[in-house]
Amino acid sequence: MKIKTLAFAAMLAAVAQTQASVDVNGYAYMSAAGAEPWNSNSNLAAMDAAFGAGKWDRLDFGDDIAPYMMVYIDGSAAAGVDFASYIDANRGALESYVTGGGHLFLNAGTWGLDGQTRGLLFGATTTEGGSGYSATGQLTTAGLPLSANGAGTNWSGNWFAHNAIGTGAGFTTFITGASQDAVLAGRTFGDGYLLLAGQASTNWHASVNGSNPFQLRVNELSFISGSLTSAVPEPERCALMLSGLAALASLARRRQPGL
Repeated sequence: MKIKTLAFAAMLAAVAQTQASVDVNGYAYMSAAGAEPWNSNSNLAAMDAAFGAGKWDRLDFGDDIAPYMMVYIDGSAAAGVDFASYIDANRGALESYVTGGGHLFLNAGTWGLDGQTRGLLFGATTTEGGSGYSATGQLTTAGLPLSANGAGTNWSGNWFAHNAIGTGAGFTTFITGASQDAVLAGRTFGDGYLLLAGQASTNWHASVNGSNPFQLRVNELSFISGSLTSAVPEPERCALMLSGLAALASLARRRQPGL
C-alpha cells in the first residue's frame, strides 16, 4: 500500500511538472457560436473557476480540438440541435481524440429534441425528456469525491437535468436523476477519458441543504482535466492520471517550434 501511494504521488508530481512546461492553453470550452446556452454565462464562469481566467479557449462547433488536452462541449438549450449535428458529423474524430489521450466532457442538456434518443460516442446515448427531465440530482457512492469544496451531494432545479444518459458496459455512473437514470457517467477509452452528462446549466440549479451546484460543475471540469482524480474508482484512477500525463506531454511536443 505504501509503494502504491508513493507511485501515485510520483505520477501527480510528473503531471504537475509537465503541465508547468506547457505555456499555452491546454483547455477549451465549445458551444454554439455567438451565444451561451440558456443565455447564461455560468459555463464561462465555471471554466474560469476551474482553470483561471484567460487560461482556456472558447471554441465554436466545428473548431479544431486536437491542440487541447481537455475539451468541454456543451449542447444545452437551443445549442442542442447543433450539438447533435456536430456529434453525428464528427463521431469518429471525437472517439479518436479520446482514445489518443484526450479528455472529453460532453454535456447534452438539450432543448428542442424532446423524446429523441441520439447517439453520443462509443455506443452511449442521450435521451431528452421523459425520465430525463429531473428536478433532482444525487451523487452515487462512486461520485462522492465530486462533493469537494462544498459542492454537496444533492441538488434540485427546474430542471437539474434535461437528458438521461444511456451507457454501455464499463461506464461508471457518478450522478443519477429522480428516476435513477444516469445524469453524469464516465469511462476510460484507450489513453483518454470520456465524461457524459445530461445536466442543464447551473443557473437553473438550486441548493439542497447548503449544497453548491455551481461548485459541482467546477468539480466536474477539474475531474475531467485530471486534477480531481479521487472521483475515479480503481483501477481507472491511475489510468486517468497516466492519460493526463500523456496528453500534456503530447501537447507540449506539438507546441515546440517546428513540430
